Amino acid sequence: MKNAKKLFNSLPENEQLLLIEKVMPMSGAYRQLEDKENWSDGQWQLLHDEFINSIDWEQGKGLEKIDVHDKTYSIKGESELGNQYEAVGIYSDYILVSIEDLQLKNSTNESV
Repeated sequence: MKNAKKLFNSLPENEQLLLIEKVMPMSGAYRQLEDKENWSDGQWQLLHDEFINSIDWEQGKGLEKIDVHDKTYSIKGESELGNQYEAVGIYSDYILVSIEDLQLKNSTNESV
């Protein structure tokens, strides 16, 4: 959950609002954003997973082999809002399961 919360908080506001609308529809995205400290671990995880799965990540250079199943790669991708990101992707059996060190490379800064 800690990584999910850190990832969400590193996103620009327009991306946060879009994720809230997708995961918690009809709940009032701005109100939910203001009340994010009261979210459950499950809500944080849903937002994390939605963000990861909403972008077609381009896998770059392999960085580290953690074990026989898990490896890290540099990744980059663009959200549907046009925000461009780079990160370290953690893959388990070739499936992206988590992101670390997310960096916003270009932001549209437009509200949803």
